[in-house]
Amino acid sequence: LPVVITEAMMYKKIFITSTETGQAKIIKDGINGFIYDINSTKNLMNKILKCYYKEYDKNIEENERELFLKYFSLEHLKKQIDSISIEE
Repeated sequence: LPVVITEAMMYKKIFITSTETGQAKIIKDGINGFIYDINSTKNLMNKILKCYYKEYDKNIEENERELFLKYFSLEHLKKQIDSISIEE
């Protein structure tokens, strides 16, 4: 996954990603980030305007951070490594 989106989640910053990225598989649009249809510039424009005018649920930043902790934190990575070590 691109690092910029992961860093945005870590720092509770709003981000927009397209439907064709890996992040789109774990993001819930409007809940913990924004996803736009890669084939629709109008859809992208609407997401940008939502962010610019702050027309989104204020919990989105906390939800992004929770998603980061769940999938990308050092603690999560440690658990994954431990589970691999145990299986061997």
